[in-house]
Amino acid sequence: MMPGVVSERGAADRAAVSELTIAERTVALYASAMPPAYRFRRGDDAPLLAWIAQGADLLGSRSLRLLAGRLRGYELLAL
Repeated sequence: MMPGVVSERGAADRAAVSELTIAERTVALYASAMPPAYRFRRGDDAPLLAWIAQGADLLGSRSLRLLAGRLRGYELLAL
Protein backbone atom coordinates (compact mmCIF):
# COMPACT_ATOMS: atom_id res chain seq x y z
CA MET A 1 0.00 0.00 0.00
CA MET A 2 1.32 3.44 -0.93
CA PRO A 3 1.75 6.00 1.86
CA GLY A 4 -1.36 8.05 2.38
CA VAL A 5 -3.56 5.59 0.49
CA VAL A 6 -6.27 4.07 2.62
CA SER A 7 -8.45 1.16 1.66
CA GLU A 8 -12.11 1.23 2.62
CA ARG A 9 -12.71 -1.15 5.50
CA GLY A 10 -16.26 -0.48 6.61
CA ALA A 11 -18.39 -0.23 9.71
CA ALA A 12 -16.45 -2.80 11.74
CA ASP A 13 -13.36 -0.60 11.80
CA ARG A 14 -15.40 2.49 12.66
CA ALA A 15 -16.84 0.61 15.63
CA ALA A 16 -13.36 -0.52 16.72
CA VAL A 17 -12.01 3.03 16.44
CA SER A 18 -14.87 4.39 18.53
CA GLU A 19 -13.77 2.12 21.41
CA LEU A 20 -10.23 3.60 21.48
CA THR A 21 -9.22 6.36 23.86
CA ILE A 22 -7.98 9.70 22.54
CA ALA A 23 -4.39 8.74 23.42
CA GLU A 24 -4.75 5.41 21.58
CA ARG A 25 -6.14 7.20 18.53
CA THR A 26 -3.24 9.67 18.60
CA VAL A 27 -0.64 6.89 18.76
CA ALA A 28 -2.40 4.96 15.99
CA LEU A 29 -2.39 8.02 13.72
CA TYR A 30 1.37 8.44 14.19
CA ALA A 31 1.90 4.76 13.32
CA SER A 32 -0.30 4.88 10.21
CA ALA A 33 0.45 5.97 6.65
CA MET A 34 -1.14 9.38 7.22
CA PRO A 35 0.82 11.91 5.13
CA PRO A 36 3.05 14.12 7.32
CA ALA A 37 1.74 17.34 5.76
CA TYR A 38 -1.93 16.37 6.20
CA ARG A 39 -4.25 19.06 7.56
CA PHE A 40 -7.78 18.20 8.66
CA ARG A 41 -10.64 19.60 6.61
CA ARG A 42 -14.33 19.34 7.31
CA GLY A 43 -15.67 16.08 5.90
CA ASP A 44 -12.36 14.18 6.20
CA ASP A 45 -13.69 11.79 8.84
CA ALA A 46 -13.51 8.65 6.67
CA PRO A 47 -9.77 8.87 5.87
CA LEU A 48 -8.96 9.69 9.51
CA LEU A 49 -10.92 6.70 10.80
CA ALA A 50 -9.20 4.47 8.24
CA TRP A 51 -5.74 5.75 9.23
CA ILE A 52 -6.50 5.19 12.92
CA ALA A 53 -7.66 1.64 12.17
CA GLN A 54 -4.55 1.05 10.05
CA GLY A 55 -2.22 2.27 12.81
CA ALA A 56 -4.04 0.19 15.42
CA ASP A 57 -3.68 -2.89 13.20
CA LEU A 58 0.03 -2.24 12.68
CA LEU A 59 0.78 -1.84 16.39
CA GLY A 60 -1.57 -4.39 17.87
CA SER A 61 -3.75 -3.78 20.91
CA ARG A 62 -1.08 -4.46 23.54
CA SER A 63 1.52 -2.10 22.04
CA LEU A 64 -1.15 0.50 21.35
CA ARG A 65 -2.24 0.53 25.01
CA LEU A 66 1.35 0.63 26.25
CA LEU A 67 2.36 3.53 24.01
CA ALA A 68 -0.86 5.42 24.78
CA GLY A 69 -0.16 5.03 28.49
CA ARG A 70 3.31 6.46 28.02
CA LEU A 71 1.90 9.36 26.02
CA ARG A 72 -0.58 10.06 28.80
CA GLY A 73 2.24 9.98 31.35
CA TYR A 74 4.23 12.55 29.39
CA GLU A 75 1.16 14.77 29.18
CA LEU A 76 0.74 14.60 32.95
CA LEU A 77 4.41 15.48 33.49
CA ALA A 78 3.87 18.70 31.56
CA LEU A 79 1.23 19.90 34.05
